[in-house]
Amino acid sequence: MVFVCFSAYRLSVSGAIGYKAIDPVDIGRFAMNFMVKYYGERLMERYKLTELSDDPDDMVRAAETLLREIRGAKLGKISFEIPPQEKEKTEEIS
Repeated sequence: MVFVCFSAYRLSVSGAIGYKAIDPVDIGRFAMNFMVKYYGERLMERYKLTELSDDPDDMVRAAETLLREIRGAKLGKISFEIPPQEKEKTEEIS
């Protein structure tokens, strides 16, 4: 696996870094993990979920859908910037 910094992932989620620069599945998984951690209730409400699946195939499909919806602003205002006190925890996300 190639090391990609947290900032590159955040930019990729927004579409600012092209989809060919970083594996789209990795970007989607990063976005999914970030959203679960910081916007879990919004995900549950948007997709009418009672629980989140750990199935790898479900995760790939969900990540692709999530990226399209984030980029299309269908999930409302979302920030992938995190407060300084939370930055130490970012290694757990990626």
